[in-house]
Formats: sequence, structure tokens, C-alpha cells
Amino acid sequence: MTEEPFDYANWGSGEPNDGWGKEDALMFWGPPTADGKAWNDGIGPDEGFGLGYIVEYEPATGPPEILGQPQDQTAVLGATVVMEVTARGLLPLNYQWYKEGSPLVEGGRIGGVRTARLSLTNVVAADAGLYSVQLTNLLGWVASRKATLTVTSGGPVDAHTLLYLSFDETLNGAQGERPTTARGVEFVPGVVGAGAWIKKDSALVYSSLGNITAPQGTVDCWVKPSWRGGDTATYFFLNWGTDGGAVFSKDGASNLRFFFNQWRTEVGAANGVSGWPPNVWHHLAFTWRSSSPGPQRSGLKIYVDGRLFTSSSSPTAIAEPLRDGVRLQVGGDLSDSAHSLQAVLDE
Repeated sequence: MTEEPFDYANWGSGEPNDGWGKEDALMFWGPPTADGKAWNDGIGPDEGFGLGYIVEYEPATGPPEILGQPQDQTAVLGATVVMEVTARGLLPLNYQWYKEGSPLVEGGRIGGVRTARLSLTNVVAADAGLYSVQLTNLLGWVASRKATLTVTSGGPVDAHTLLYLSFDETLNGAQGERPTTARGVEFVPGVVGAGAWIKKDSALVYSSLGNITAPQGTVDCWVKPSWRGGDTATYFFLNWGTDGGAVFSKDGASNLRFFFNQWRTEVGAANGVSGWPPNVWHHLAFTWRSSSPGPQRSGLKIYVDGRLFTSSSSPTAIAEPLRDGVRLQVGGDLSDSAHSLQAVLDE
């Protein structure tokens, strides 16, 4: 179709020719018009050319040609990214999107791998890289430019963040919090910038004052374990206090687990991670809300890579630790170095 304006007039006899000449027009048979005239030389009282439309089109021919390339993008963790290409050529045009030269497969968070519009939902750090698309038809093929997708953490963006550790070549928090104990922690490549490699004999402790609360909260981080999820060892992501304290861990039964009121009436949630391979990044979020007077129950949830992993509820309230309540250890157990995380932590 065309967006050009179109107008016409009824032609009388002899306009533009008399009789049946060769004329470039699209004609539809019909009765004469109301004014007695026929469109384009009618030859009888009951014959003429009535209503007509002109349709302009330019057929797509030739091999694929890219008109609009996919563009570089920067996305925050958990966002949705859309990459597009516009093209022309003899139909049908076939599309295949690639990341780092490998063809993408439809499913899960990835959609549109065989269309002009690729979508990635709930982006994770591993989605960062170079994306391109190849187009083919019966007459040839063409590949797009490689568009760079950069994934960022977004940083501490609201007033509800109590303690934010970027581990970008520093163990200090974003608001100047300093560890009370720091030993054996190394900086290595992380999800964004650097991460903290917590080894077997590492120790990283902060004051809990103002940095964690029992009534409600969320602890989230990126982690790249050096271990398999199915081994029988225990590794601590976070430990708050001892007697009556809180533990965030992978336990000896291959569960991702966190609980409060340690050695008391525990309130916790757990689910298995035996299928985890070593050296793969995962995003973890542990969230809780303590019960209060009335029907509300304590609720705990674990999210893995942006999806709810497990949850539980209990009538028991979540309490602060009875001992060592001012100690908040990242990547280890306050009393046993064998439970050190042995993983890279970030953001």
C-alpha cells in the first residue's frame, strides 16, 4: 500500500482517448455514475466503470538485506531486554539469533530466537555478551552486527538497604561500614566488577547493629560455589549470632536452607540443590517476616535465579540471637572454619 494521496475524476467520451485505447488503470465493471458519465469511456448505457482502487506495492526481491541493526544495551539484573532487527528480501525470511556465535534455543527466559525480535526476561549476569542474528532466504543470507548486552546490579538504590557490599576491590559497605574481622578474602572477577573469594580459612565479620533485623528483611547475593550441590558438606552464606541466631547455608543434606532461632524452636525453609554443578553463578534471595500478635504467621521464602524456590510459615516468632548478636559473619560460621563458603560472592 502507499501513503500517497490519491484523486480521480470521471472521464467523458474522448478523455483521454476515444474508444478502447491502451491506458494504465485498474478498472472495475459497474453501472454508469449518477451524473450519467462512465469512468474511462463506457461503451453502452448499462456498462461503465464504477468504483475503483489503486494499490501500489513493491515486491520484496533479492537476498536478505538488513535495514535496522540490533543495538547495544545496558540492563539491570532482573529486567527484560528486547533486541530487534528490521530487514527486507524475498519471503520467507528465516531468522536465527546467536550469543557469542552459538545459536540460541527457544524456552524459559529466552523467546523469539527465530523471529526479528529476541526477548530475554529476568536477565542474569550470565546473559551479558555479544548478540547477533542471521537471516536467510532462497537467494542468500546476511548476518547482523554484534550488539553488546551489559548487565549491571543497579547498586543500592533505596533507603531500605541496610548493608550493601559491592566487593569492588573493597570490603567496606556502600555507607562506609567496615568489617570488624577480615582475613584471607581475595578479590576475583565477579558478576559486575570484582567479587570476594571466600576460602576455607577466610573470615569476614561485620557488626549486625543497624545491618539486619529480626522482624523482617531480605538477604540477597550472587554466589559462584566451588562445590557441587550434591556433596555432603555444609557451607555458610551468612551467620548472625550463635545461640538463637540465624543461619543461611547449604547443608549436609544438599539443601539450600536458612533458619532463625538456632538451637531453639527453629523457624526455617529448605529445598534441595543436589543438581548444582560447581563454578556456576546463581542469584539467591532469602526473605522473612516474623509473626505478630493476631493471626499472622512467620513467613520465610528462598528465591533462586529470580524464581521462588521454597517457602514455609510458622506460628513461632523470629527472635534476635541470644549470644553474639552483634556479630554478622559473611561466608562462614562464627565457630567452625570448616563451614566457610568456599565460593565467590558479589553484590
